[in-house]
Amino acid sequence: MMYRKLNLFNHLKAMKVFFMAGEADLMEAFAAQLFHANQECTLKDNSLSFINNAFEFALTTLRQPAGSNKQEQRVKENHNLLFSSTSMFAELFSFEYLEDKKKDNLLLNLHNLEGHLQLKYTRRYPLDLVITESCLSKYNRIFFSILKVKKVLQLLKLCWKQLNSIHFRRAGAQYTKTVRAIQLLRSSMHTFMTTFE
Repeated sequence: MMYRKLNLFNHLKAMKVFFMAGEADLMEAFAAQLFHANQECTLKDNSLSFINNAFEFALTTLRQPAGSNKQEQRVKENHNLLFSSTSMFAELFSFEYLEDKKKDNLLLNLHNLEGHLQLKYTRRYPLDLVITESCLSKYNRIFFSILKVKKVLQLLKLCWKQLNSIHFRRAGAQYTKTVRAIQLLRSSMHTFMTTFE
């Protein structure tokens, strides 16, 4: 019954896409919308509506990959194939405050998001007997961990651009070793985070 009438497998696919970054571009687009690009963890806006709008925008961006050549067209077809079974569930996902958290003057950032928000997945009976609240709580921990990883990777990419800027390239001879050490550290961190991802 779960498989035939409630499309259990498609629900599980949707959870993989939205909770576990089954489509990595979704999490990257969401993180880019959510945080200031040049700051470690500050949100552009602390409102719940902004966070939900950022998530919806990331979904819209993901559904409409640009491109006209064969390779980009193939990417577009793969996106369409992926979302043919999961896009219908997108409206069931939304961010909500945790019930026991005070909302007044709440300043959200990358480090405390998990403690104040949850990505809610609305499902009807009897599907909630299989996908329980305890299960969703674990999926939320995975989601926010992946979000942190994506943000760190974005910052490392920004760091790479800065380290390759003309200001660092023209650094005096006395700073050459220091700049090289920073570049190696950034490269090691990027390799580690990419592997961890």
